[in-house]
Amino acid sequence: MEKFENILRLKNSKEWIEFDRYCNTGFLEQIDFFRYEDMHTNFLASLLKENNVFGLGTKPLKLFIELLKVKDKNHLENKLQQDLLSNYSVSNVHVIPQFYIKDVGRIDLLIKFNIGNNNYNIILENKLFSGESSKDQTKRYKEYLDKVDIDINNDDNKNATKIYVFLSLDNNPKTNPISAEDEYKDEYIRIDYQELISYVFEPCSYLEANSLASISVEEYLKGFTYLCEFGYMPITSTLSKLSVAIYNNYCDILMNILNADNEYIEFYNNNIKQFKILFTVLSKEDTTNSELLGKINRKILGNVGKFRDIDYSCRKQTKMVRVILKDLIDNGYLKTIEDLDELKFSDNSSWKPAITEEQYKAVGNKQSNYTKDDDLILESKTLYYSYPVSNEELKGFVECVIKKYPNYKKLIEVC
Repeated sequence: MEKFENILRLKNSKEWIEFDRYCNTGFLEQIDFFRYEDMHTNFLASLLKENNVFGLGTKPLKLFIELLKVKDKNHLENKLQQDLLSNYSVSNVHVIPQFYIKDVGRIDLLIKFNIGNNNYNIILENKLFSGESSKDQTKRYKEYLDKVDIDINNDDNKNATKIYVFLSLDNNPKTNPISAEDEYKDEYIRIDYQELISYVFEPCSYLEANSLASISVEEYLKGFTYLCEFGYMPITSTLSKLSVAIYNNYCDILMNILNADNEYIEFYNNNIKQFKILFTVLSKEDTTNSELLGKINRKILGNVGKFRDIDYSCRKQTKMVRVILKDLIDNGYLKTIEDLDELKFSDNSSWKPAITEEQYKAVGNKQSNYTKDDDLILESKTLYYSYPVSNEELKGFVECVIKKYPNYKKLIEVC
């Protein structure tokens, strides 16, 4: 009876109710929109425009420029010579997502602006989960764009200073090729979504007023809790405060939940998403005691599966899909594109573990969830494999493989 009372004490507390409300990401989760790179690129573009619907003028762009200078001072030292902490002005702003340039292709985000008499172009490549869509993509972009002026409506943009940015969820994003002699990989200023949230989005959420946006910056930031399922979740200051408040007041109950006490299992199972978010945040907080932290890490950061006795952590589950696909091809299980089309993540999922280039061209805005792999070749066709997969999607994929190839059962294990 005491344990049931403890559950009610947590469930009905102000701290849990506020945390639970924050974790409900609303219609962004309902339409499964948050996993698309283009959605994030477009939202960032809408914020950085001078006449943005959030009523913030050039403030978001100035915050973004300041972040870039902090992240890569050595490269920008001679490019942005102004004291960016003083009262400088930004003018002639053009922000264009999915900007197409002949002989190069689509740039995720082009940002053109002036500071004083100096012209600047920011060329941003946004990779939420995937790597580069083709080999040497970033190198190819830079080699070409360094030689030309990017013209918009015949504007005066001669000799603009170009700043290349690589945005990713990963706090250590890589550009291809990854090698010691690659002179281009360090020419991109690397920022991650955590930094973008902390230094651009959150300050804007504090300032936005009289917004005409259908999605406020604050609501957009709440949506990042959706990414907890995929092993990468930037943490907002609000989410951190809400999580620490639960820890400070109900640490004993959290310990019982992590100990898998029978009295708490039903409550945990009914709130798996919330607890995964909570434990992910607490695993990164200095305030968490070592015993609880150890249990949290084993609970949410442990292995999700094995293939050929190799452990794949929750952040490597997509790699597990790729390794299984290659093994199926190399050992003659997958022989035709028709065989490939039979593999899926679940009966009701529109995602396929791998597709051909022809199929890739037809998936539209879902392209960002597939990565080309020159080592995955079937019927002389190079394949694209799906990015990302949740733990449930991984289980569905494994079940499909085992059903089609029963002798694989002894090689694959998913927790």
